[in-house]
Amino acid sequence: MRDPVARITSDPKTHPEVNRIFQHRTDMRCRQTIKMCKTMTEFRDLCENDQIILLKTSCFEMLCFVSVLTFDFTDQFWTVYIDSENAAMLRLEALIKWGKMNLYDILINYMFKLNQEYNQDTNLIDLLMAIIVFNPNRPNLKQTDQVMLQRETYIYLLHRYLELKHNSKTEAEIRFTRLMNCLQDLYTLRNVMKSNYISSDPKNGHELVIEIIS
Repeated sequence: MRDPVARITSDPKTHPEVNRIFQHRTDMRCRQTIKMCKTMTEFRDLCENDQIILLKTSCFEMLCFVSVLTFDFTDQFWTVYIDSENAAMLRLEALIKWGKMNLYDILINYMFKLNQEYNQDTNLIDLLMAIIVFNPNRPNLKQTDQVMLQRETYIYLLHRYLELKHNSKTEAEIRFTRLMNCLQDLYTLRNVMKSNYISSDPKNGHELVIEIIS
């Protein structure tokens, strides 16, 4: 889910420009989520029904979750990769101006909280992304036990990683609890973001995103 490095060549300000970049970013993250899932053997071993359900239900969560990776917390903007030579600056103030305040208040609070916990540790991000995908509480799953097993496996790996990293079971438990709380906050953010997206004008969205939220 890491974006290639590209030089920022645009700083959209108008509503159509901001919306176009935001739509591009949403579509790109959904495609990256699909690609990431297909690299995991445990995911490919699930039946097609469960693969589709896990993908459709986790894409918006992933979009919110990885927002922290490309956000400049000093100047408050995202770097949105366009192609090998171009990236766009997506300012938080532009999204607030053209979007809905409740979403971006929740988003920025969430990102600051997660940023403090992960502290540029991409191993934590990788483990948490797998935990997000393998959620046995998704509706209409056929192989719930297998999904639960994978989730518990990645939770165990996260716990062990924290113990090794901090060389303290007590500190690891504290960090683990905080990260799990971040995931709970993520589900709230997901619901607000999806509701905002649907109420905006989904007809102007990319076909992939429209299919995911349908």
